[in-house]
Amino acid sequence: MPCENIRMQIDQEISNLETLSGEQIASRNWDIALNLILIPGVGALTGDQEDAIAQSKGKMVVMQDEYANRCSQG
Repeated sequence: MPCENIRMQIDQEISNLETLSGEQIASRNWDIALNLILIPGVGALTGDQEDAIAQSKGKMVVMQDEYANRCSQG
């Protein structure tokens, strides 16, 4: 895969990670609000993005390592 394609995939994954992180923050805020306003424990039903964020971070590490090994030599 050309270096430019790896760079584009890294940029796309950064965008994906930012979106997932925003969703995680929103979910956490809903959890807090629901636990304070309604019944404690109900906030756990809003779900989170923990697994998706972990996978995205793993992809980032692999792609950045690949880019560093193949494209940063010069």
